[in-house]
Amino acid sequence: MTLRQVRSLLVGVLPRFNVTAAVVGFLAAVILFSTPNLSWSAPPRVAVAPATGPQGSKLRSLTYGVVEGLRKAGLKTVAGKRYRRVAAEQGLDPTDPRAAVAANAELLVILQTREAPNKKGYRVVIRLLDQDGRMIERLRTKYAQRARRKGRAIGRKLASLIIDDEGANDAGAAAALPLPPPPPPRAAQEELPPPAPLPPPPARSPTRRGTFAMQDDDTPPARIEARSLEPDDDGAERSMFRFRVSGGTQVASSYGVSVGGVDTGLQYDLGVVPLVQADFQFALVDIGFGARAEFNFSPVSFVVDVTPVVEPREPSGFFISAGGHLFYDIDLMKWGEGGRFAIAPLVGGGVNLLDVESQGVNSVVVGYNAVDVSGGARFIVQLSQDFVIEAEGRGGYVLSFTEDPTTTGADATGFTIQAGAAVRYWLLSSLGVSLDATYRQMEVDFTGLGTRAGFVGDPILDDASLSVRDVKVALGVVVGF
Repeated sequence: MTLRQVRSLLVGVLPRFNVTAAVVGFLAAVILFSTPNLSWSAPPRVAVAPATGPQGSKLRSLTYGVVEGLRKAGLKTVAGKRYRRVAAEQGLDPTDPRAAVAANAELLVILQTREAPNKKGYRVVIRLLDQDGRMIERLRTKYAQRARRKGRAIGRKLASLIIDDEGANDAGAAAALPLPPPPPPRAAQEELPPPAPLPPPPARSPTRRGTFAMQDDDTPPARIEARSLEPDDDGAERSMFRFRVSGGTQVASSYGVSVGGVDTGLQYDLGVVPLVQADFQFALVDIGFGARAEFNFSPVSFVVDVTPVVEPREPSGFFISAGGHLFYDIDLMKWGEGGRFAIAPLVGGGVNLLDVESQGVNSVVVGYNAVDVSGGARFIVQLSQDFVIEAEGRGGYVLSFTEDPTTTGADATGFTIQAGAAVRYWLLSSLGVSLDATYRQMEVDFTGLGTRAGFVGDPILDDASLSVRDVKVALGVVVGF
């Protein structure tokens, strides 16, 4: 086929193709837009009011679980602080349907919990209202510990009801209202009674039975008089009480005495020793103020190989570190569901000691007891409701330092430095795991002569200095309630 023949073919076919495509497109558009059963409306926006009820019923986790279930089903929601802020600006309670209207939501979910009759768990009543406060659905179920998981199930159930109702309402909208009767002839209008008013439109959708037990209730849900414990969007991480217990190792420990910058023989480096940690935190979440107490314990055994021989040659002992601090959480940035960046200034103090068996007058390893005050800051990066990363730095002043049975010097003064990082992941609504690492350093300066024995060739212990350092790593379980 020559180029001229190809050109002639295209010129003859293309115009007919364009006309055919235009006709087909016009007919398809007419069919689509003239069909009453086709709906182009977007799914409704749902407002979720903070759950109300007993404090122990995990209100925060339950509310967030419902929001999560709705969103995973493809519905848009407004909840948490954003919804409470809109309600407050209007002077309304979050359970008032007018607050949902102000937040551009077509539906409102209200959650109310109460203790189960046998006091084993809780019951939750879920009410789904429209913009006019009319009840569309009323569900009831119960749960024990896994409030967030139950909230997801509730959200999925509500989403399926909402999506089904939307399809039913769109398909039957044209047939929902009966048409009025035709007007009578003009001559008979004066003799006939006025036509009866039209019947009211049917409810949005009938109450049906599903996987949840339901019952009728004529009490207007918007008037529930229950105190709302306004939940945050940060889940168990922002619990009022948090307890952690961990096991790990004191990876490295060093102890050294020097005089005028010259090291003496009074030095030792420890290998890996076991470690037990525990801490307890109390926080007023709405205010940001809180307190934390910490405890660390490590048993240790030394091997002293010197001449003359000291007894015992393998003295045993333990390290103890205990303290506490006050803090104040300041949110600097928030994103998504539970994501935030915060800083928490802190101030506190603690005790660090080494208790070890005495080796007599020529003790090489001596025990000590240090008391300090410190201050610093903790940086918190919460990537989601379940995953948190923390970094902390502190600096302190040594108020008191004593040794036993002999001393390195008198009038001890010094400072402490501590840095650490922690990672937490919440497996359940109140149970998680944590991994943390801490570095601590203490520097102490003495005045005058010490009473402890030195080694041959060492400088005299006069105005000596002491340096103690350790690194700790621990893995543990954390509980929030």
